[in-house]
Amino acid sequence: MDEAFAGMPSSGPLWTEANEWALATAGSKAHVERDLRERHYQECLGLP
Repeated sequence: MDEAFAGMPSSGPLWTEANEWALATAGSKAHVERDLRERHYQECLGLP
């Protein structure tokens, strides 16, 4: 468990919000990294 969540309750609205925020942040970060890799790959191949 992350230290940031150590003092938080394991249920309830705060916990749900924290989980949703963490999932959304992780998801968008992965999406951005994937887009950057694809763009870099296309540039290396000389694609538009």
